[in-house]
Amino acid sequence: MIPIYINGLGCISIQPTYQEGYFLEPINDYSNTSMINAVEPNYKEIIPPMQLRRMGKSIKMASYAANKAMEEAGVKNPDAIITGTGLGCQRDSEKFIESMLEDHEQSINPTPFIQSTHNMAAAAVALSIGCKNYNMTYTDGTTSFDSALLDACLYISERGEQSVLVGSVDENADKFSLFFDKAGFLKKSDQELSRLLKSQTRGTIYSEGATFSIISDKPTEKTYAKIIDVEKNYNPVNITEFISDFLNRNGREVEDIDAVMLGYNGDREDTNSYNKVAQTLFKNNLQLGYKHVFGENDSSSAFAFWMAAQILKKQQIPQIIKLNQKDVNEVKTILIYHQKENKNHSLLLLEK
Repeated sequence: MIPIYINGLGCISIQPTYQEGYFLEPINDYSNTSMINAVEPNYKEIIPPMQLRRMGKSIKMASYAANKAMEEAGVKNPDAIITGTGLGCQRDSEKFIESMLEDHEQSINPTPFIQSTHNMAAAAVALSIGCKNYNMTYTDGTTSFDSALLDACLYISERGEQSVLVGSVDENADKFSLFFDKAGFLKKSDQELSRLLKSQTRGTIYSEGATFSIISDKPTEKTYAKIIDVEKNYNPVNITEFISDFLNRNGREVEDIDAVMLGYNGDREDTNSYNKVAQTLFKNNLQLGYKHVFGENDSSSAFAFWMAAQILKKQQIPQIIKLNQKDVNEVKTILIYHQKENKNHSLLLLEK
């Protein structure tokens, strides 16, 4: 795959990442909750009020983040829009199902149904800017963003001279939080987000947000970093071999990785899976975390992508994300390794 350049970013999360120049200082910490809502901007800055009042939360977050990415990159109409989402517009799905039950399937308002589809965010962004180009949404669990990014990179590699808007969005919803709780996915409400890494119990803290970027085969003065490769594997036989083969294919050794980003989320089983590579393959590398800052959701690898791009451009590593105290003089290469419940493994290699 040819190098692909990140030329613009937009992000809404449980931190004020929408603010220009913000990079994890200060940090919002959370306690007494197992589901954290995003810190939202003033959407009226970008979205007309008449459109805004008809939008669900996922669509608002995606539209704002996408517009920020395009504005920064100086792209008004991308050659493709590709998104990923694990659970789509959950709130509108709930509204539609509840209205079916309450009205006994009679005279149902169609708006929540229309806005409950997983591809609604990509469609709304395309409609708002009049983009009639390639438009695709991937729903692939916790690797939905990785699938979208892989498609975007292949699209550019095959066509060349393309600018693609790629991103991911997921939101919280009341009823889904009840389901997650019953399934044992959530921490007890007294758990602090910042102390998630010290947890030894099952479950995690869920969040929401949207991350979008403009990527292209041509760098600009705004370029953050370049994407070297993306790979996914649902259930590799040997995780260490999976990672080593990925690095070898790209002409890198473990020693060439300046920092590895790991998705520790406080869940005991996930922690064990990450420890297998952290304590062996990457024991001498600088290790960084992100879910104790951004929380867990099916789009969380997109937050890691945003954070890695910021590090490579700014050459700053906030102390709060360091999992060990290895020193590096310059961060040129970052590997993001993501998995959930030892399934849906993904690797993303970024370079300065």
